[in-house]
Amino acid sequence: MKTTAQYLICCVCGKDDDARSVPILVVPTESLAVSIAMEMRTNPDGEARQLALNVLDEKALSADIDFSVQSIQAIVPDQGGKTLLTKEELRCKLLDGACMGDLFEFTSGQECEIFKADAFAAGPQILYIPDTFLNEIPVSAPVNDSMSLIESILDSCYTGDDFIEECGGNAELAVRLFNYCDWQHPSSALSEADDEDDNV
Repeated sequence: MKTTAQYLICCVCGKDDDARSVPILVVPTESLAVSIAMEMRTNPDGEARQLALNVLDEKALSADIDFSVQSIQAIVPDQGGKTLLTKEELRCKLLDGACMGDLFEFTSGQECEIFKADAFAAGPQILYIPDTFLNEIPVSAPVNDSMSLIESILDSCYTGDDFIEECGGNAELAVRLFNYCDWQHPSSALSEADDEDDNV
């Protein structure tokens, strides 16, 4: 699935052979990527820097750290070797008789089964599907051309753009919300993800 160029902000920790690069955030424009990376470098108490802490899962960043930006084409986060789908692509495949379990790598959430991509990325690809049992999403059976069921399934599929929209355009909050969700719909988890960040 081709997309326009996007920009990846990486956190580079350590020096020389000990350095490691950790992807932090994907954004749609170079100017936004540069401004966020600059904020990360210059404001250690800022929201963007805190995002790096959350992704790194570390309480403090070492002195040997930098933030880099690179352009990437057609970014598709990994989901176990399967290509991420847009909602329209998913609709077509379900109409053709495909099963959800053949299209997504479902994993364990909070006492449930969910789909969650390995990384957040802005765009139209589906990154997250909440509790399949609670949302009555058939995993191993086709939907038999049931348009109402297909639309219900699509209503429980969330793209990177959906997360950003849910967060009022705040890409950093969208990443935190994506990372937080492990069974629920993003709209239900938004206040909890925001509160958790405030308590860090």
